[in-house]
Amino acid sequence: MHVTTAIKSPDRGAMPEIRALLTASDLPTDDLEDSTITLFGAFDDETLVGVVGLQSCEDVGLLRSLAVAPQHRDRGIARMLCAHVIAEARARGMASLWLITTTAREYFTRHAFEAVAREEAPEAIRATAQFTSLCPSSASVMRRWPCDENMRASARSGDSAR
Repeated sequence: MHVTTAIKSPDRGAMPEIRALLTASDLPTDDLEDSTITLFGAFDDETLVGVVGLQSCEDVGLLRSLAVAPQHRDRGIARMLCAHVIAEARARGMASLWLITTTAREYFTRHAFEAVAREEAPEAIRATAQFTSLCPSSASVMRRWPCDENMRASARSGDSAR
């Protein structure tokens, strides 16, 4: 039997499953009720198999809590969830997408995120609970431009058409 994984916004009834998955993945859950965080779930039929969040922070975004249930790993679900958040950030017109990680720096580097000094994070990111208290100060801070490669090169050189 072939199962198709769909990415969609979970309903409120899925919150216990989301919290359990994040807790099992050693990811923070303390601020999930924050209205600036949009969660997206990966579902096989009606079964939650992965989750990711996007926190709106003024004109930038914070990728939150990418997790896939252990028995569903190595199927490309994390890649699908990451791509979904990047596309959502782009659709919302976010200038850049940020994340904070203690364990997945190499993974996110493969998805065009680059490690930067904590001080480089915009004030809106530095004001989040994830930055100030939920993740240790030793965690890697990473940034990605959610636009295409040509626009990314222009933004880096200061030639963006904004």
